[in-house]
Amino acid sequence: MPFEYWTAEEAWHHRLTLPVKACLLIALSLRQPFTLPAERGPQWYRISADTLERGLRELRGHDLLSRRFKTVENWLSPTGKTTEY
Repeated sequence: MPFEYWTAEEAWHHRLTLPVKACLLIALSLRQPFTLPAERGPQWYRISADTLERGLRELRGHDLLSRRFKTVENWLSPTGKTTEY
């Protein structure tokens, strides 16, 4: 956990909810930039997809996480492409 988590004026260690803290720990453990599909949350991290979505949304709401869109080839898709966030 970055030192700023404890020392920032925003007092993140008090303000963030448990789902957000879990998502923050997951995000910090991944190589940046990362792809984290919410539907994989239960399988990969034993956290529900809804909880993961809420946590990531709140991180973005606090400007602690940004989201980028990337189009990738996916031959299982009807268009041959999908969007990753």
